[in-house]
Amino acid sequence: MKTGYILAGLGVLGAVVVLAGLHRFLALDKPLASARCLIVEGWLPPLELRQCAAIAIRDQYELVIVAARKEALKADPSMTILDRARAVLIANGVAAEKIVLVGAPPTGNHRTFAAALAVRAWLKTLPATPSQANVVSGGAHARKTHAAYRRALAGMVELGSLSVRPDAYNPTWWFLSRIGVRYTLLDLVGYLYALCWPLPDDGSARPGSTHYGAGP
Repeated sequence: MKTGYILAGLGVLGAVVVLAGLHRFLALDKPLASARCLIVEGWLPPLELRQCAAIAIRDQYELVIVAARKEALKADPSMTILDRARAVLIANGVAAEKIVLVGAPPTGNHRTFAAALAVRAWLKTLPATPSQANVVSGGAHARKTHAAYRRALAGMVELGSLSVRPDAYNPTWWFLSRIGVRYTLLDLVGYLYALCWPLPDDGSARPGSTHYGAGP
């Protein structure tokens, strides 16, 4: 009987370790120390954007690219997703002149790829492309984001990854939260999809169909 309890306890402990390890795997945090360009996913909630601002200031990034769909906020149609992200970054100390907004075409699917392709198209308009960049996302979404951007920017930019703490759930105990389970499992599927889904050609992110703009 005691042996059975011990084995059951070890099984539960092993499951906790495996589940905790899954989130750590997906929350990829391997930045390039010498990168001077930071790519921020503009759709992140304000708490996570504030963490992005802290990273931008701490590591003295010279260029902060904010990428997201060019869509209005549901809560405030007068402001776009990009406008909100820029406002949060500036309110938390990032210099306005360092921020560039890159808008992807509105889409219900493949949003990370769409943003990555829009960044690629914008970088191609520059006289000199940054040789390195770090892309930052929230929690378990980071590895998927890194995979999508790494494919989109292949041959252009060496890419590192940063993950900020999610505000919707505790990343250590994500499997005890309905939201944590939903997000983490979706991000696992999204990561696998980002590895193998065919990339659209450059025509999906032409400067003529996508908004690019540096904030004043």
